[in-house]
Amino acid sequence: MGNRRYFEERAAAALAGARRRNARLALLMIDIDHFKEVNDRHGHAAGDAVLRALADTFSRSLRGGDVCGRLGGEEFAAVLPEQDRAGAAATAERLRAALERLNVGAGGKEWIRVTVSVGVAAFPEDGQTLGTLMQRADARLYRAKEAGRNTVVSTG
Repeated sequence: MGNRRYFEERAAAALAGARRRNARLALLMIDIDHFKEVNDRHGHAAGDAVLRALADTFSRSLRGGDVCGRLGGEEFAAVLPEQDRAGAAATAERLRAALERLNVGAGGKEWIRVTVSVGVAAFPEDGQTLGTLMQRADARLYRAKEAGRNTVVSTG
C-alpha cells in the first residue's frame, strides 16, 4: 500500500495501459466511516492500528495487479485493471464486508469495529482521465455516506 503519490503514479500507468489495450479498468474510492470517533474515543495509536488492519485487509482482498493507496486521513483508493463496473462493485462489496467483520484491538478488552463507504467508477464510461474517474468515484462515495454509510455505490 502506497501513499497518494505512489497511487496516482501507478494508477495513471494502469489507465494508460488500459487505453492502449482498449481494456476495462475500475477505480474505488474508500473512506472509513466515522474514523474521527475512533481517534477521539480510543486515541491515535488505536486509529493507527485500524489503518494498519485495513491496509492488511486490502492487501489480502485485492488481486496482485490491483493498485491501492492511502490518499490521506481515512481515505483510500484502488485501481482494478481489467475490471468492469459490475466486477468492481462486487470486489468493493467483498472488501466492505471483510472490513465490517474486522475487529481491531484497542487495548484492554475493547475491540474497535469499523465500516467503510465505497464509490466505484469505471473506464471508459465514467471518464477518460484519472482525475475524472476519481471525481466520479468520489461523488459516489459521498452518495454512499449520505445513504447511511457502510455501503457501495457504483451507479448514478
